[in-house]
Amino acid sequence: MSNRVNLRIDFAFKQLFGTKGNEEILMGFLNAILQRTLLSPITSLTLEDP
Repeated sequence: MSNRVNLRIDFAFKQLFGTKGNEEILMGFLNAILQRTLLSPITSLTLEDP
């Protein structure tokens, strides 16, 4: 198993979940993976450039 990060996958992830206009997709993803730890679902978020 390689310890390298495939930048193409990272790029695709950022394009899908880190692009303005895709906030609904990101909220759905976060709610799905965090559903057991959240007290209530995420209903809004703001994407900011680092």
